[in-house]
Amino acid sequence: MENIDYIIDFAAHVGQEMLACGANLERVNITMEMICRHYHVQDLGIHSLSTMITISGSDEKGNTRSNTVRVLSSSLDMERLKELHKLGRRVVKEKPEPSALQGMLDEAMAGVTSHSVWVVLGAFLVAMIALARLFGGGYQELICVVINTTGLFFLSRLLSKLHLNKIIINFTCMFIAGCFAGGMASLGLIQNFWVVVLTNAFFLIPGIQMVNSVRNLLCGNEMNGIIDLFKTILETVAITAGLAASYFVFGNNISLLLENSFAVNDYTNIVTDIELVVLSFLASFGFGLTFNISWREIAYAGVGAMLVRIVFIALLLAIPGYRFIFMMLAALSASIFSEVLAMIKHRPGTYYLYPFVVPLIPGDLFAFTMFGIWWQNSSLLATNAKECLFALMGISVGFVVGSTIMHFIRKTKLKKAFAINTKK
Repeated sequence: MENIDYIIDFAAHVGQEMLACGANLERVNITMEMICRHYHVQDLGIHSLSTMITISGSDEKGNTRSNTVRVLSSSLDMERLKELHKLGRRVVKEKPEPSALQGMLDEAMAGVTSHSVWVVLGAFLVAMIALARLFGGGYQELICVVINTTGLFFLSRLLSKLHLNKIIINFTCMFIAGCFAGGMASLGLIQNFWVVVLTNAFFLIPGIQMVNSVRNLLCGNEMNGIIDLFKTILETVAITAGLAASYFVFGNNISLLLENSFAVNDYTNIVTDIELVVLSFLASFGFGLTFNISWREIAYAGVGAMLVRIVFIALLLAIPGYRFIFMMLAALSASIFSEVLAMIKHRPGTYYLYPFVVPLIPGDLFAFTMFGIWWQNSSLLATNAKECLFALMGISVGFVVGSTIMHFIRKTKLKKAFAINTKK
């Protein structure tokens, strides 16, 4: 094999691994370009989607090579992404023989560790309890959420091992969760059916994918953004359909439970600001572990979420009624916090950004929008759809501004590094 074969194949496989563990397209493209440029690959062409990467180039002798790889599935794995980030930096710094590149990738991936099943389950329980309380749930609802989350955790893992579509998994899990919560409410064991089903919906809603899809649309990755947004909508519709299917088990009871819950869905005055900050720490701490952030780094995830929540509360008090603006500024703060910390700790920005943004994800507004469509509740739909759109747009614009600044800095550093290497 020619050196160009090793280099192109290595860059493609690194990009494939990065997308599979949750990296955004901008970071993936920059990493692949950085690797190829430092090996003086000419006529470089990179075309990437969240499901496929095509990369081509030639060497100084005119030998050309192209490679197309597919990304069959993806899940957030920040430790894996961190190791890939380190490997990219190492390759650029040391410039090893091209024939050794694939072995370095295999070695790096073999060294990645993951949290045990029980740690991940515990993390989900912490995050779900925090969210249930954030939505105003009492101890009865918290107990119900714990039982439901435990069942959904093992059920979703079982269905995933059967390689079922995410839409089918979401429908099945939410149907069972709705039946259980409906039974508990019918027996008078919980007071607020909505708190339980909405919290469990958060277990299934692809919140990060939802935010990233709108971000990609605004960043010029329109095709990828459309695909991801469509997937998000379908997966969320499946959640709503699963809840609606439990209507056939409880008849009018569940419909009445939903209407009564919607009537008291203003939970913002139930939880104090101090408790909101603490709950944000716990939610991001829990989700951070499910994202496979290491124990050494997990405290940063919680503290960053607390800072973002404080900024959010301050902006909400300063400019109430302007959701787009205060969501944009809060997202910008999350982006800046994560990028600064990533630069200090030599991590990819995504490593900290995903847990930082958890307090901002408008999953409740998105779920209420779907509920409004399904139950033909025009007032519920009109109010929440508009606010959800403003929230998503605000978060995305905040991310775009932050990532644009960092993109410019990274590209400038890449050009300088490439110029230095060229002179050498």
